Amino acid sequence: MFAHTVKEKTANATRCQQHCPAAASLKQKAPSDETTSVFAAGQLKYGETNWSPKASATFPKLEIDWSGSGNKWTGKVKQTTAAMGPVGMTYLAPGDYKIPGKLVKANYPQCGPQGKRVPFYTTVDAAMSNLARLAEEEHKSDYQRAFDLTLKRWADIINAVATSGRSFGPDAKPKVEREINMLLTQNGNKTRAQWTAELNRLTALSKQRDRNGWHLLKSDGPPIVVAPDCSKLTGTTVAAATTQVPGPASATLIN
Repeated sequence: MFAHTVKEKTANATRCQQHCPAAASLKQKAPSDETTSVFAAGQLKYGETNWSPKASATFPKLEIDWSGSGNKWTGKVKQTTAAMGPVGMTYLAPGDYKIPGKLVKANYPQCGPQGKRVPFYTTVDAAMSNLARLAEEEHKSDYQRAFDLTLKRWADIINAVATSGRSFGPDAKPKVEREINMLLTQNGNKTRAQWTAELNRLTALSKQRDRNGWHLLKSDGPPIVVAPDCSKLTGTTVAAATTQVPGPASATLIN
């Protein structure tokens, strides 16, 4: 996500965002003056991407088609499925946005002899809005790769055995299940807990883009102008020295 942090605090913020499913095109909304909790105190979020595998993803299942009786059971592995589920994405459309938590001293003729502490706004132009969009697309790509290397891979291993049509047994069910699990493990399968741990590890790697400042934007770039009635100061959103969009490809970062 893009974010710019400031030190001082106010209670008001504005936003522009649109949630969308993973397969849908990302859209914008026009700027709004509504107060919203989407911004933490002192931080303007230029974009955000969220994926919750536990809540939205379809995890593969190992299911066996049994035939037989007593201690003479034959088992065949059933086909399974995996799905990523929806990914929520937002970014700021071009417009002016109030920086929550930022009051600055304005020393201009219209602000009186002592100056005046006023809210700080930033102007997001089309280029910066597009940069925010591209940054969120990077997070989405990261999550897609995390899914492909875990849940999708898990399903592929099970489905490869299912597609082969191989029968296991006849024997007691526990022995047949051990035989199936042995083959799946040889093919690269893990336990559910191990797949989940790997999924969580890979997903978290996407945060490096934010921690390293690759998705950082500055809200106080030039020019900075004062309103005629000294009601606010407005800066310009610009890329930071650390900004890297595009940054490392998901295939390089998520491993």
